[in-house]
Amino acid sequence: RGMMHYERSVGEAPAVAISAFDSQLPGTQRLGEAMFGAGPGVPTDVLARALQTDGGVVESIRAKFQPK
Repeated sequence: RGMMHYERSVGEAPAVAISAFDSQLPGTQRLGEAMFGAGPGVPTDVLARALQTDGGVVESIRAKFQPK
């Protein structure tokens, strides 16, 4: 099954990532739910920088993906 991962570079140097799958059919994952509805969630400041927006917008989007 597919799974979203994130990493955060805390230094000044560029980060390098290597990924591998254990199957030819890793499955799918809904990105919106993975980014905004998963727990523990991706930190707001990380999403804000990645999406080039502010924390308020991220929190507004996150509210739409909370469990009902």
